[in-house]
Amino acid sequence: MESELDCKLKEINTKLEALEKGSVPEESFRPGQHPFMAEIMRVELPRHFKPPTFEAYDGKGDPNDHISYFNAMMTAYGGSDVVSCRSFPTSLKGPAALCFAKLKPNSIRSFTELAKAFVSCFQSSVKQKKIAANLLAVKQRPDESMRDYIKRFNGEALEIKDLDDAMAFNTLHNGVTNHDLVKSLALDPVTTMPKLLDHCYQYANMFDIMKAQKTADPKAPEKKRASEKEEKKKDTKRSRLDRYSDRDQSSNCTPLNTSKTKILMEVYDRGLLQWPRPMFSRPKDRNKKKYYKFHEDVSHDTEDCR
Repeated sequence: MESELDCKLKEINTKLEALEKGSVPEESFRPGQHPFMAEIMRVELPRHFKPPTFEAYDGKGDPNDHISYFNAMMTAYGGSDVVSCRSFPTSLKGPAALCFAKLKPNSIRSFTELAKAFVSCFQSSVKQKKIAANLLAVKQRPDESMRDYIKRFNGEALEIKDLDDAMAFNTLHNGVTNHDLVKSLALDPVTTMPKLLDHCYQYANMFDIMKAQKTADPKAPEKKRASEKEEKKKDTKRSRLDRYSDRDQSSNCTPLNTSKTKILMEVYDRGLLQWPRPMFSRPKDRNKKKYYKFHEDVSHDTEDCR
């Protein structure tokens, strides 16, 4: 005589064979199968009510996020607890819809119970709750812009329930690693979150403007350096000319009682002078009608030399 266990196994095998052939639907998939108690099903839905179009949840992601999203949508459409229960299946697809179909019949009497039962089906997908201390690890990366850092910080802060304003301010402030902004905040301290964000965004705007200018004229720094170098050359030349001019006009020098040309000819063969390097001016710019013995080149007379 077959035992009760053997009978059960036989029944299960028969159902599995029928499912493989597609001839008999699984009991949990039968039309009209639901987990609601009679009092929920007895209530008539509003005559003109039409469930909103949901972004269907397929079991991927935190089920609590979907519950929050569903509640927000139903609040906007004025759905009651009963209407929410009856509308919930229309927000599901794939594995999530299968999970709902497998909930125990006649076990749900409110949307709160439905939400708990549904979340338990996807417990492995529930995100770990974060605490305020998690924000201490959120710091600006070396290659991260100020806007991207604030966006990432806000995303992390939203996941922390009942986050204290002072904690949010301190963690955002301490997370800034840009040297220029850190220096600016030290010179011009702020004490509130709105002022800190305003300061950070002002810096971000300034950085964007500088970046745009650099992109518009990428050779601007090189041009600036070349201009400064040229100006420095001019200053050096001007200083040299001024020095020579001062020397010529100085009243401290003993007046000569003979010409420079005669003096030069007197000491020419005595080895008393160190002869100068060739003149720097271009040959085409020199006056070929004038010859200077000291330089042994054309350009100016000996008497005009400084």
